[in-house]
Amino acid sequence: MSDRDCPLVTLLNGPLMAHPPELPAEGVKSGQDDLVMDFTYAISLVAIDREVPDDEIRRWWNWKETPLLDDLVAAAPRLRLGRVLDKHGDVPGPARRVSSLLFLRGTTPQYVVPRLDDELIGELLAAYQGRDDDGPGTQQADPAEVAAFLATHHGTGVLTDEDQEP
Repeated sequence: MSDRDCPLVTLLNGPLMAHPPELPAEGVKSGQDDLVMDFTYAISLVAIDREVPDDEIRRWWNWKETPLLDDLVAAAPRLRLGRVLDKHGDVPGPARRVSSLLFLRGTTPQYVVPRLDDELIGELLAAYQGRDDDGPGTQQADPAEVAAFLATHHGTGVLTDEDQEP
């Protein structure tokens, strides 16, 4: 399988994203069975306070172009949660669990922007709790910061956004 054909699927603790096709060839080195990337991705929570058309949110969850939602996410209040991908691959940790939970809530049984209600806030806070098997540096926000962010934006939509780090 070539680097550009590497399909990755978001699952609860599975891979988060496909290899970005726009990366220059020198940015990726591959061995027989592994992919080494010279970048890391971190996940931020973003609060979306506007309604998003159904077709736009469906495209968002299917990794398609979403001009309206991209603009909303870029301007949205955000809180960086932590690293989810580094040069060695996926990194298990609180940020990955939060991202996976929001993916599940946003795609099942229909495509939506999950709304922050008491139940979802509780689930997100539980997912963000550190565990013994979490990778190093995967929790960048203090859990109290996460709780405050979620409480401040109660009733709004919430998504995660990837931040590429050099």
